[in-house]
Amino acid sequence: MGESELYETDFIGWTEQQGRLLREIAARPGNDRLDWSNIAEEIESLGRSQYRGLLSQVQRVIVHLLKLQFSPAQHPRAGWMDTIDDGRREIATYMISDPGLAARMIEIVATANRLARIETERALRRYEEADAASRVREHVDFYTESQVVQDWFPDATH
Repeated sequence: MGESELYETDFIGWTEQQGRLLREIAARPGNDRLDWSNIAEEIESLGRSQYRGLLSQVQRVIVHLLKLQFSPAQHPRAGWMDTIDDGRREIATYMISDPGLAARMIEIVATANRLARIETERALRRYEEADAASRVREHVDFYTESQVVQDWFPDATH
């Protein structure tokens, strides 16, 4: 696959590849006029930024799925569903702009599940929902990629 094709289909992969190539160039004699190492780092950081942005949206969706599933609160439920819908639109935008992110979704969803459980447990405790927070902490079934990105909502278990 050529560089321009990789750029279009897997931006993160392209940034990783370009960073490696720039570091190889930097190691060659006579290439010390440019700050190759920092140029490579900046290009690689563009890919990491895309990854972190997608991770953040997936985590946001999972936090609100957990709240829907475990919180007894009724008033904020519609807002949580709106937040989930908004996060899913953002996730779709990331996936359209960088189709290569699809290959990283299993890893992203697994990471987001772990982070979201911690965040949700803390949030529920702040709102004095200790029982719900305990159920979130004990919840061992992570949400799947399809549950995160498709039009799905959990049944409440409070």
